[in-house]
Amino acid sequence: MMLTKAGLRQQMRRQRLEVSLSRRKEAACLAHASLNAALTGKNLVLSYASFGSELDLWSLNTQLAQERRLVLPRATGDRLTLHQVTHLKHLISSQWGIQEPDPQSCPLVNLCKIETILVPGLAFDSHHHRLGFGKGFYDRLLKDGAIPTIGVGFKEQLLSDALPIQPWDVALSQLQLF
Repeated sequence: MMLTKAGLRQQMRRQRLEVSLSRRKEAACLAHASLNAALTGKNLVLSYASFGSELDLWSLNTQLAQERRLVLPRATGDRLTLHQVTHLKHLISSQWGIQEPDPQSCPLVNLCKIETILVPGLAFDSHHHRLGFGKGFYDRLLKDGAIPTIGVGFKEQLLSDALPIQPWDVALSQLQLF
């Protein structure tokens, strides 16, 4: 029997929490090297601020910030605003404890200026669909499909079965799972 999205979210949260510390470190190193290579020649990159048990992108984000190429999202109402981050000290904690750009220090960036988007998720499938936390932030942001997207996570997050999808769910351009 196929689980509902809510059931899958619970299962995948638990599964992601079970990834060992050594696997997390290995995956973070592999992700930095692979994503850095994939982003060569790209100007502005929308990344994410790793939170909880998500794959850690802080070393890559630090590098992108130093190169003035890092853009991070900030949840505002039911949508994401995008802000250029040149130093990680310009991040503040959101209501969920996620590090977000301080709008006083980080200028807004129009989505059309972004060249690649790194997208986190709880689970991914072979059709490049992702299961997020259910708020729809990324689906609303990506609905036009004009910007290349890379789903980022652990190999353990790839499901053998297709995810249940809704008409508003947006498939990613590619997956890089470590």
